[in-house]
Amino acid sequence: MATITELYTRRGLELKPKGGGGERGPEFCGPCPECGGEDRFLVWPEQNGGAGSYACRRCGKAGDVIQFLMDFDGLPFREARTAAGFEGDGSYRPSACPSPPKQRAVPRIAPADVSTPEETWRTKATNFARACHEILLQRPDTLSWLARRGLPEDAVRAFGLGWNAGDGKHPYLMRPRKVWGLPDVPPEKEGGKSKKNIWLPRGLVIPLFERDGTVLRLRIRRPEADRKNTGITLPYYVVPGSGMAPLWIAQRHGTLPPSSVCMAVESELDAMAVSHAAGDICAVLGMMTARIAHLPPDIMRAVSACARILVATDWGDNMAGASGWEIWRDTFPQARRWVCIHGKDPGEMAQSGQDLRAWVIAGLPDTFLRIVERKRAAPAQPAPDADTESGAAETSPDHPQGHEVPSPSTPVALHPAPAVAADLPYEVFPQAAGSECYPLVVVDSDLRPDTFPPESYGSTPLARLSYTPHGPQDALRILARAGLRLLRWDDNTISIAGADEWGMDERFSAEIWAQRHKDLLLQAAGIVPGARHG
Repeated sequence: MATITELYTRRGLELKPKGGGGERGPEFCGPCPECGGEDRFLVWPEQNGGAGSYACRRCGKAGDVIQFLMDFDGLPFREARTAAGFEGDGSYRPSACPSPPKQRAVPRIAPADVSTPEETWRTKATNFARACHEILLQRPDTLSWLARRGLPEDAVRAFGLGWNAGDGKHPYLMRPRKVWGLPDVPPEKEGGKSKKNIWLPRGLVIPLFERDGTVLRLRIRRPEADRKNTGITLPYYVVPGSGMAPLWIAQRHGTLPPSSVCMAVESELDAMAVSHAAGDICAVLGMMTARIAHLPPDIMRAVSACARILVATDWGDNMAGASGWEIWRDTFPQARRWVCIHGKDPGEMAQSGQDLRAWVIAGLPDTFLRIVERKRAAPAQPAPDADTESGAAETSPDHPQGHEVPSPSTPVALHPAPAVAADLPYEVFPQAAGSECYPLVVVDSDLRPDTFPPESYGSTPLARLSYTPHGPQDALRILARAGLRLLRWDDNTISIAGADEWGMDERFSAEIWAQRHKDLLLQAAGIVPGARHG
């Protein structure tokens, strides 16, 4: 049986004794997993037969262990009851029965196109960012501050961060708007003067780069002293003409499959710090706000494809981060609130000595966690000798060093098919050179949906997964009825493909079906569950 104390501390949070001896028994307090604080979240471990109860004095969330899983893990009632260890045998009666699961809200994050700057602006912004980058590399104090926030010099170089020092006399630069390809700003009042210059304040320059290396946005983090002395209190300043797309840092090839996990944070610096620490485990989204309403269509598709979304909006007393999490919860069923520890954001966590990579790993689903642990335990493989056959293959024209991993939908030279039943042919795509985590794609090429009589279909693709398979071949047939394919990432990890046009809820339900019948699907892919294969 799960307990609230166990679930709470598993999130990296700590309970402190507050009192005891009353009707509820000993009382403990700590930060709320939802809205933060220091001691607003109260826990009574001895209630409900030792499972405990809780209540937050700020956001009002309260209940038993089942309600805890519903409130903070986003589980529906039935799944929360099972996860808590209660199977309906009558052995447990919560003091306050959780309300039945609510119908999922209408998604609150929508795809929307964003404008991009004109070529003249991009050229000027790129030159400015490069000059500021060189200045930053000569400022050891600023580099030391960034390193303490999880961005050492190699990360500073990778993300092109810079420093605008001003003009020597003033804590800013002024540049003609027309030179940057921008029109003058009309006067605010009749008889006033139009604005002909761009104000570029002193501070840390945070550029957003396009794939071709040109700058799409310039955002400047101003020093606190300048904010006090100039009367302009903006902590961040976006240079006029900038595009406003959020920062999306794609997952690096290496540890986990692509589209496994996404971490959503508020600031770009936090996004860069998380990516530097755990970019092989997750993609990172820097939103620049706690309450995001739109994402560019390509980023929306990338986020939607992730199996787990960890939402780490800033965690403080202003409740903005908590309300921002609700937007993600209502839009993506795979989203989970992932609070920061010993700091309101990842940067403060790093400053307090926390391990950002370990924090990300703690939020992984069990399947992905096992992959990370296996790769961490595996001995490092020596680089192949250039004179050997394998070394020559890596540097040949067909397999250049560092070549991008091809899309799994692009056929390449086939490996021998795994040993499976003769009536279930497969196409198997090999691992790309240099990638430890490219999927072995198993395509059910004969059992197409049109080979089944209409009566074997459901009213929707998801209804075709409502059957319980009787064996490995039957599991693949059920997938084929729904027009789906089986993806095998390693000897213990599978997922499905072909549901891109389904709704988010339906895709999530299909993944749950695949995980429920994982052993049968592994057998269908030629793998004996639990055995090791070379």
